[in-house]
Amino acid sequence: MQTWKKLNKGMIGLLLIFIALLSGCGPAQIAEQPPVPTATLPEVASALPTASPTPVEVSPVADPVVVNSAGDTLPAPPLAAHIGQITFAPESTKQYEPINPGLFFTGDVTEVHALFDYSGMSPRYTWERVWRLNDREVARKTDLWAGPESGVFDYFIDNSGRPLPPGDWVLEIYVEGKLLSLGAFVVEEPVRAEASQ
Repeated sequence: MQTWKKLNKGMIGLLLIFIALLSGCGPAQIAEQPPVPTATLPEVASALPTASPTPVEVSPVADPVVVNSAGDTLPAPPLAAHIGQITFAPESTKQYEPINPGLFFTGDVTEVHALFDYSGMSPRYTWERVWRLNDREVARKTDLWAGPESGVFDYFIDNSGRPLPPGDWVLEIYVEGKLLSLGAFVVEEPVRAEASQ
């Protein structure tokens, strides 16, 4: 038991010495370091020589190099959509097959169907249809694509049951602003019955 008391007293003594050394109170003080000399910069002459511009001859580059910075956007992926050749007909079946297709229609036709195959379409794509009559725009419709990715489409123009105006008709189909198909047909002047004499 006395051995433990001696050991405890010895441990306490060592602990006190250790604390005293850590707090800077010990038997020997560490000598202070002499101050470090600081250098002073010599005064710079006020008249420093200045650089003058040197002319450089620039020649055009045949193919300029384009470097994208971190803030530039990547180019859009190539358009995957395809619109096939347009077939015009005054009627179509429920299976989107043209009835009496052609390029010339009589003056009493009230509507013309434009049927075409398509593929690679996406609901993200905007598609636009532009109708022209004798080089003048008469209708324009723009929508997001709402159909399947591929298939056959039946798009038509009508005149509310009245005959379509005669002339040269053109349908332009754009996807994402790019013209993918173009078709034309003619509505002939109506035949007028001659007055009998």
